[in-house]
Amino acid sequence: MKQLQSVNCPTLFHRVDRGRRRHHRDFALRYKGNRTADIRNKYVSLGCRRGRVGSLYSTAWNVRYTKLVKRFNKDGRRTKSPEERGLGRKEQPIKDPWARHIAAAAAVDINRFKKIWANIEPRIKRSTWPTVMYWALSYDPERALAILAATLIGEDYTPPPYAVADSLDYLACVFLKGVSQPDPIQVQRIRRVVSIHIEWSCYQTENYRGVTQRTIYLLAKHCRGLQQLRLYEMIRQCNTFIHTNTLLHLMESFVDTGELAKAMEMLRRIVKSGADLNLLHIQMGCGRLLRGSSELEATHRISYRIRSNILAEMLELGVPLSLMMYNVVILNAVEAGQMDFAYKIYGMIRASKFEPNAYTYSILLKGIKHGMDEVFVSKLFQRAKDAGVLSQSHHLVGQLLYITYLYRPENGFDELLPNYEQYMDNQPLKDLGLLQGRTDVTSQSQVELLQPDAPVLGIMIAAYLMQHRDSDHIPALYARYHELVEAGHLLVAPLAETDYTANVFLKTLGRRRVNLPLCTTIFEHMLKASASPTVKYAAPTVRTWSILLAAFTGHGQMTAGEKIMTMMRHRGIKPDRVTWNTLLKGYAGEQDVEGTIRAMRRMENAGYVVEEDTMNAFGGVVDRNVLMRAFERAVREEEEASSEHHPTDDEDELEIDGERYARPEIEE
Repeated sequence: MKQLQSVNCPTLFHRVDRGRRRHHRDFALRYKGNRTADIRNKYVSLGCRRGRVGSLYSTAWNVRYTKLVKRFNKDGRRTKSPEERGLGRKEQPIKDPWARHIAAAAAVDINRFKKIWANIEPRIKRSTWPTVMYWALSYDPERALAILAATLIGEDYTPPPYAVADSLDYLACVFLKGVSQPDPIQVQRIRRVVSIHIEWSCYQTENYRGVTQRTIYLLAKHCRGLQQLRLYEMIRQCNTFIHTNTLLHLMESFVDTGELAKAMEMLRRIVKSGADLNLLHIQMGCGRLLRGSSELEATHRISYRIRSNILAEMLELGVPLSLMMYNVVILNAVEAGQMDFAYKIYGMIRASKFEPNAYTYSILLKGIKHGMDEVFVSKLFQRAKDAGVLSQSHHLVGQLLYITYLYRPENGFDELLPNYEQYMDNQPLKDLGLLQGRTDVTSQSQVELLQPDAPVLGIMIAAYLMQHRDSDHIPALYARYHELVEAGHLLVAPLAETDYTANVFLKTLGRRRVNLPLCTTIFEHMLKASASPTVKYAAPTVRTWSILLAAFTGHGQMTAGEKIMTMMRHRGIKPDRVTWNTLLKGYAGEQDVEGTIRAMRRMENAGYVVEEDTMNAFGGVVDRNVLMRAFERAVREEEEASSEHHPTDDEDELEIDGERYARPEIEE
């Protein structure tokens, strides 16, 4: 028994001692709020020793604010969503009578709070402001913002700047952090209070550093238009410390809104701050700035001129060019058609310490639309192959196949297959049946071979269909493709997630009249949900509808073509210029002059102007005199504009997703 007492008595005394210390600490924090400091020391103790606050100044605000933050998020970070704010918890009563009276006034009417606040003594303001603000932050953040705006500047008392900064940081997190579209009124109010606070206090004390970097970042992320301009002016005019990362965020927000001059101003401040410009995140920010565009730009050439000026200023500021920056400069030149300059930058890369990567070659190959020489293209691919880049990039191999197909479309598949088998596994081609009956198939070792992605397989299928476009086995090939998609083939099934492969099959099958029913079947596959939950079909795009329309009107089936236009309207697909020209060309090919004129009128009513491609569609009309008389009669009669003419035929309906549409008929 004595042994138990010798063990437990110290524990009991420790418990009593801890209770006394807790009581003394709460007593000290409660009454020491009357001496809230105007500045915060660099190091502030949040604890206490033997019942006393361990700092020269009051730490009541610090302790309360820390409790407020930790109450809503245990790891000490600010709230991220309304569910984590804790605003629904039971409100705790305020013990201080003055603070309770002021808080009650603020809860009822902010104007009443202003009158009471203006008439009380500075001593009471000093002691009650932390309590009232803590209460408002805890239970009513919107009211806290109004209280902060009302008490921010006063003739006899002003809250401590660090406490204001804490409050603004908390409110910014509550209303702006993790919110994709915050209330613009709240953004404006927070920005206004931040501006007033910084303008008033940026010259006050040496250790004051304005609001937190997170507050500025959240404002920069959500301010737009005039609010963004005012935020920029506040940052530019006041001597507020802004971290390099915050300046980068500001620069990127200005780039996103097209304010490139302001983005350059942020870059100048980054350089002036002495930051290491070789850091990856700074280089990425500079790359985004070089790719920035303004609303005033109308063409690639104007954009290229502006970006060239930005590059020149960057070089004057001493920003070093990394490989990523070189690639951006080449991309800007290629988009503007400045291929000579792009080749020059490519030569600079090869002469520097950097080695061109897959992005470099891929960007240069985009210049093929500007008339790049086939010999130079071959040299680029050879250099990429020698550097070991080609065998590691799906995208670069896809470009090799696409460009080869572009130069030799007639026998494209035979030209592509050797390059394909050099880098890609040919098993998916065997599964599709594209290599059936061939004797020149390479026996591949499964080492260091890439698995083809959807774009590469799409190019190979398109090349095969182009080369065998008049063959009889194309319907069987589509049946095999659809079977693999429904089975969830790992490499073939993703092809159905875009309309490209379906469009290629439609264009090829539509060449022959006998395949028109299969064309409607392809549409059924795209419109109906797959039996497998892992398989997703892309919905037909306006291009898909136009190809189907061309298939039927190309064989003179204008009634079926009009039914396709009806189905487009029911599906909410707006015909584009290609669709209207296809319909018009079909009527012209059938020598239906009146139908051709009606199609042109409907096209104009849809908002499209008759241009050269439309006039070319009229070339199908053989009797030009009849066409001219029809034009004159249409102008003379001034027929009332009609958005569309929809023939109706309720026979042989097509049911898709529970809706019944007229199936295009094949005229005998």
